[in-house]
Amino acid sequence: MEPDETKRNALFKQLLDIHKEHPWQVGTCGEAAALWIVANNFKNVPASRIEDDTTRDYGLATPCQFFFDV
Repeated sequence: MEPDETKRNALFKQLLDIHKEHPWQVGTCGEAAALWIVANNFKNVPASRIEDDTTRDYGLATPCQFFFDV
């Protein structure tokens, strides 16, 4: 548990870098592409994010909130 958000984000990026270099599991085919189809007026959706089996939930996009721009 790290209360400092900047340090926490740096540690998480380090974790992802380690995972890229030395994955804990190797699939035979890899992950399937995951598309996000979003309406033009649906806002606060990240432009890019990791989408794989271990982070398969949209909540991990960490938005404060999604909203519609009407």
